[in-house]
Amino acid sequence: MVAKAPTFDQIAPEVYKILEQHIFVAHNVRFDYGFIKAAFSKLDTRFRSPHLCTVELSRKVFPNLPSYSLGKLCKSLDIQVKDRHRAYGDTLATTQLFKMIWEADAERVLLDIKPDEITSNHFPEGFNFEDIESVPETTGLYVLNGEESQPVYVSRTKNLRNSILSHFKTPLPQQKNQWIQTLTSFTFQEFPSEMSAMLIESKIVLEHQPERNKAIKIYKNRFGLYVEENDDGYIQLKISEIKQSIDCPIVKFNSLNKANKYLVQFFEKINLNEKHQDFFSPKDYNKLLRTSLNNITYPHQNCWVIESKSYFEQSIVYSIQDYELKGFAMVKNMQSNDLEDISSQMQEIIETSDVRRSFLQFIRHKKSSLEIIEMNNFSNHSE
Repeated sequence: MVAKAPTFDQIAPEVYKILEQHIFVAHNVRFDYGFIKAAFSKLDTRFRSPHLCTVELSRKVFPNLPSYSLGKLCKSLDIQVKDRHRAYGDTLATTQLFKMIWEADAERVLLDIKPDEITSNHFPEGFNFEDIESVPETTGLYVLNGEESQPVYVSRTKNLRNSILSHFKTPLPQQKNQWIQTLTSFTFQEFPSEMSAMLIESKIVLEHQPERNKAIKIYKNRFGLYVEENDDGYIQLKISEIKQSIDCPIVKFNSLNKANKYLVQFFEKINLNEKHQDFFSPKDYNKLLRTSLNNITYPHQNCWVIESKSYFEQSIVYSIQDYELKGFAMVKNMQSNDLEDISSQMQEIIETSDVRRSFLQFIRHKKSSLEIIEMNNFSNHSE
């Protein structure tokens, strides 16, 4: 159907002329508007336009309808349209829908117009606000800096551009957040996933303790949770002081009180304790306990957890050593890299309690799409 159609670069000037100084209207406008902006951006053309969403407007102007998809709205509002799911047919349907919305509540339409312009009066003097035009709407991490380029606030996000701009919605004279007025610049970095961005976020907060982020403290872990078998073959969990001469604990704690409390809560949550050994064989009891342990520790004492992102042409390799997240690397062409090369690219990470909790959830939720490689001996893994 489009074999003989022109490419976008061939019609871009004409499209730009049609759209210029108009309001961009679409059903689920972020989807269509994002494509148009991206298409122009690839041609080094800046396109920005006020826009309106007929999905959002329909919910406000015609509440309590069974569905707000374009097809269901056409049925509910008796909009006659042909060639649905074709560009022209859907455009005509959206046009008729918009006319009905306008006739029902024109004031609401005017209030819902979303601008997409950056103006200097929303930013502190000297702030490099024009550089925000180059920020992509992708997953990543951004840092807002104050005097002498010191980080004031750092955050990961699914949409870098929108998140940065969210701090500057109010003109500066009306800005109630005084810290916004002290900002001098920003930096950003794209990441293949939220998890990799979160790890760098934690690292920056630990190193710089930005005033607008919750402070992170590092405590020395002196006690650990250990797994061992008793004489009857049943697994037992015990809290002991961490010593180099004994096996590595599966979870570490900075105080004995926290460790004991954690263990009590663990058994309460899984509804299992040593009394159940009278009713289960060692095999069945241990299977139940190990399944529960998978939720509080990593798959292996030493392993790599690999998250592949084909659209980003990168894999993210997370390194677990002695039941602790130690670092990660973003690797292109995973198959062509040997283990030693990947290890040399690792960014070191300090595992805080929040990082550990988030990473364990990440493994549980994404397990089917992750590759986990056990590394029995990290010191000799390149052999």
